Amino acid sequence: MKTLIKVIVLGSLITLIFLGCASKTNHQDLLSDRLEQERIYTAMKNYTDLIKMNKEKLQKEDTPTNRLKLAQNYYDIQDFDSALYYIAPLIAKGKNAQALLLQAKILESQNLLDQALNATQKVITLDPKNAQAYNLVGIIKTKEKKFDEAKENFFKAKELFLPDDIINNNLGMLAILTHHFNEALNYLLPLYHRNFKNIKLLNNLVLALIKAGKKEEAIEIIKKQKMSQTPHSFVEDLEQLENRLEKK
Repeated sequence: MKTLIKVIVLGSLITLIFLGCASKTNHQDLLSDRLEQERIYTAMKNYTDLIKMNKEKLQKEDTPTNRLKLAQNYYDIQDFDSALYYIAPLIAKGKNAQALLLQAKILESQNLLDQALNATQKVITLDPKNAQAYNLVGIIKTKEKKFDEAKENFFKAKELFLPDDIINNNLGMLAILTHHFNEALNYLLPLYHRNFKNIKLLNNLVLALIKAGKKEEAIEIIKKQKMSQTPHSFVEDLEQLENRLEKK
């Protein structure tokens, strides 16, 4: 009888152990599936499902990370009011550098430059090595046509290892605005040869080539990257636009 009881107890313990392992495995699998799903939605820029997913996460667990993810989704679709709504509690506390940086980006997008600069300075106070904050200051100073200050902040962002495709493109843009076209090409061409080919980079590169007197090279890039079905007209339109901007 005692032997039978021992067998039953031992069997129960083994069952509990296996059930516990299965439960843990299922939880890990579910978490892994959600992370993979989020990566897929992000890669596809499926903001409808990303917002739904991250809103559900925030409903279940109100954390700064979940608030920031949801706010970033709204920022990415330029729903700035919703983005600000979800990070408002974090901004009110004044201690979350990421929330303040997102607020600053929104304010800069709305051309509220003084407010954006103020928010960015708060980020730098909280996180002096925040490369994105210095980059944003550079963008704000560029809009204010304070080009020396812009360049100084862009180089600070570069020093803090902001990705090359972001910072070198911004330095290239700044060089174009200050009529240093060969300098712009020194920043932009290496990115192009490394297969960084987003539309901002391509437009800046084509414009720099045109202004540097390398129109044929610009046309070749327009053709290769299928930027226009009429490359010569594209170049002429770009030149006219640039001339109008210079006269303002």
